[in-house]
Amino acid sequence: GTDNFNIYLAEGAFIGQVLVASTDKMIYSPSAYSKVIVSPNGAPTGIAVGVTMIAVSANRYCWLQTSGICGVRMDNNGTNATVGQGLVSDQTTAGNVENVASGAQLQVIGQTLTVQGQTDNDVIPIFLTIE
Repeated sequence: GTDNFNIYLAEGAFIGQVLVASTDKMIYSPSAYSKVIVSPNGAPTGIAVGVTMIAVSANRYCWLQTSGICGVRMDNNGTNATVGQGLVSDQTTAGNVENVASGAQLQVIGQTLTVQGQTDNDVIPIFLTIE
């Protein structure tokens, strides 16, 4: 590896400050939307960036919804969903959401919109707040 590389800017774009070699550092990272995967079982591998409307195969492009009303599959252990309940990525079923109380230290992706009886893996309407 090397610490030297070039960054090419669009014509007319500029960096507002001159960087001093061996003193200044520029930190960059890839887009959060690059190489998106389904939220896996267990510990998260990255932040949630959106919800797909259909199943998406690996190495395919897709549209991700990041805010607003959206249907998601919820694993709430058969208990009723309550209005305003915070939701996080499910730690046991890939691609599902669960009550925030089950993962209090995780990224909250939205809140439930309705009170409804449910069984495991029902699709419910939520208000996404990822963006």
